Amino acid sequence: MAPSFLRAEPTKTCLSLGKVFACLSALSCASYQPAPVALPQLLQGLEEIHFSDQLGAMEESEEGPTLLAYVQFALEHNPSLQAKRKQLGIATSLMEAAGLLPNPELSWDGADVLAAQGLEGRSAAVDAWSGFGLSLRLPRIGERAAQKEKAAWHVEETRLRLLYAEWKLAEAVALAIEDVRAAKALVEQNHALLKVARATRDYFSRALVAGAATALQKNLAEGDLWSYKARQWEYDERLMAARQHWNFLLGLPPETILLLPPRDAANSSLPDLEGLVTAAMAKRPDVAAMQAVYEQREQELRIEIQHQFPELTIGTLWQVVPELFNSWNQPAIQTARLRRDAARLELQNLLHELRAELHLQWQQCKKAEQQVSFYQDFMLPNAEQSLQLAQSSFAAGEVTLLEILAAQRNFVAAQTRSAEAMRRWQKCRWRLLASSGTLFVEGFGDLFSSASTTSIHPRP
Repeated sequence: MAPSFLRAEPTKTCLSLGKVFACLSALSCASYQPAPVALPQLLQGLEEIHFSDQLGAMEESEEGPTLLAYVQFALEHNPSLQAKRKQLGIATSLMEAAGLLPNPELSWDGADVLAAQGLEGRSAAVDAWSGFGLSLRLPRIGERAAQKEKAAWHVEETRLRLLYAEWKLAEAVALAIEDVRAAKALVEQNHALLKVARATRDYFSRALVAGAATALQKNLAEGDLWSYKARQWEYDERLMAARQHWNFLLGLPPETILLLPPRDAANSSLPDLEGLVTAAMAKRPDVAAMQAVYEQREQELRIEIQHQFPELTIGTLWQVVPELFNSWNQPAIQTARLRRDAARLELQNLLHELRAELHLQWQQCKKAEQQVSFYQDFMLPNAEQSLQLAQSSFAAGEVTLLEILAAQRNFVAAQTRSAEAMRRWQKCRWRLLASSGTLFVEGFGDLFSSASTTSIHPRP
């Protein structure tokens, strides 16, 4: 004799099973929790970030916090990096879902019940139960492994892209500091020259009253003073813009004033050009990320090759779906193979660009280093000595005011060019270190991404 639930009416049996299935599904579901965005609160969160709150846990020097401390702060508080770290979490979640078995399919066909009702005027439990079906699509051989491998390489690519973004942020912080340092030097130099020009103007104003100078001489001295004041406004604006860009990289409010770190890497020698390209291939995160892209294309080809075989479904219904009308998946295989070849060529082109970039930057750094030496060893001392001689000669009545002003302008030009040459040299050096992959390798290796400490695949 059949069990009681099998002898029940078909409709009641279906409703009971449906209720049980709905309850089980509800228990395993997640609930939706809204998270509205309030723009004032987001802005308030940005305003509450202060670098002084982090100084206790960071390395400091006599001049101010070190470059290491500023880079560490930027890596922790830069909003763009925080968003990129969430992308890594998304990729990791997608990897967990890759390669899972397809869900089983539970179905019910009511044709037997309708046929029994139409032909015999009644239906039995067996008519209802005969309509139930359970099936499971089996993955092709090697398909799940290839999907997992592809997802793992996608996580690795995302991790390396994040590492590269952190690397570039560290470079940008170093460059921004050099811009602030150069702008501050120009402001201080021009401020000192303002004092000299003001003293010169005052001298000729008194001399004009005493009858020892002409009105032309007094006007020339005053015009020189106004030119320095106009230049001071320009330099102040440049310093303000450089500081605000530095604060932007660190995630700080624009009005924050930070102390400059000591110039620790300025006096180190320029690295040899030989071996820089080889070192960059092994150390640069963007090169490794492109390799991860190539590995993904490799796994995509592997998946499409597995798709040329028939798809098998087992259960109450056995089904085989051959890839007959799409030429056994040959078009998709050919497309995947072309994508893999394109990724290999893109990787080769990246190495080509990297080689050209390193050679150009090395030559630029060499020229910038020579310019710094020229200005510091020859041009700047000569201009300073010429100004001193002109002042001594003017006191002795041997030269006119025009020669004094010319010597001052020559000294100002030499100071400005020397400061600009030093800025170009420092920035060129930081760019070369970043391009070669050796930026902060010793002191900063443990800072770049906490999210990148675990590598899914070793870098080739």
